[in-house]
Amino acid sequence: MKILAIFLLVFFIFQPIAYSYPKDLLKECILGAKRSPLLVGVPAVEVENWCNCTLELIVDKGKGDLDSANFCGQKYFK
Repeated sequence: MKILAIFLLVFFIFQPIAYSYPKDLLKECILGAKRSPLLVGVPAVEVENWCNCTLELIVDKGKGDLDSANFCGQKYFK
């Protein structure tokens, strides 16, 4: 019984992150953002976080494209 409890605890702690949008969409967003002259010199991590934030708002919460991009841009591109 202890082994089962430990297994379940480890299983729930180390779950991979699940996104509701396809990974291809995230990759496409990152590549498109890196081509933008406005984002020259921005670290790749911030671009990835911005894309993730924007896609979560658009896909998960049904927000508008431009509003989502602006909200996440203010959050990650200071």
